[in-house]
Amino acid sequence: MRLLKPNPGECCDRQTILELKMAAGEGKKINTSHFVAEHGEIQSYLERDWFRLADEKIQEAFGKLLSQLRAVNARLWQLEDAMRAAKRDWDRNSINLQHNLEQLNKVREVAFAIAEQNDIRASLVAKINALFGIDFQEKMYS
Repeated sequence: MRLLKPNPGECCDRQTILELKMAAGEGKKINTSHFVAEHGEIQSYLERDWFRLADEKIQEAFGKLLSQLRAVNARLWQLEDAMRAAKRDWDRNSINLQHNLEQLNKVREVAFAIAEQNDIRASLVAKINALFGIDFQEKMYS
């Protein structure tokens, strides 16, 4: 996320990730006040610099895209957990060749799913930005 003037898509992406961290922290009884504070700072920035420009139609489209972005980031969170679990399993069973081949297939599937979800995530961030007249894309893949 650019520090000086992040665009609304970057802000929303960060907020949805912070929401996942807050939920995970609460489940583990970890202090999440720093995540809550950052989420609030981003929300204030969005309201002050972006939402005041949004009419009802933009707000409705924004809400739908934000919901989709939340779902994609939640799915990415699950996939990253699956990748870490596969690595731990690999480390415990590294001498079992058959097991390793099965794990390699799982890792491959998860890796492709992560890439796919990241593409969807980038597309949603771009769509949120487009609602506010921003057509800049930070990453371009061939």
